[in-house]
Amino acid sequence: YSVFGKAYDFLASDAGSKLSAINAEARTVLDVDKKLISEIKYASELSEKCDGLYEPFGGALTSLLKEKASPTEEELTEALSHMGKDKLELSKASVKKLDTKVMIDLGALCDGYALHKNFSAHQ
Repeated sequence: YSVFGKAYDFLASDAGSKLSAINAEARTVLDVDKKLISEIKYASELSEKCDGLYEPFGGALTSLLKEKASPTEEELTEALSHMGKDKLELSKASVKKLDTKVMIDLGALCDGYALHKNFSAHQ
């Protein structure tokens, strides 16, 4: 367990996770667990503070790069067109996908949390 609850629920790559279920869903409005909404909002704020160096809404690109080692320019352009916080709206209990192909990826956030906990434990 983490401050996130079960960290597993926040991994887009695990088929049974809550985040994976959101990414797979084509519906535009999805009811979402409050903790998950909180972490998605946190990731969005962090992205803004990092001037976009961290992109939690880049799952389409991440998925493409996992599927293909050398995607074409067209495939990259297509994946990039489904990235960004402007592709969804967050409320207290739902995610509204303005682009049904947008994918949320909080893997880097989970990795950072794990590193922080590990580092803290060894000080």
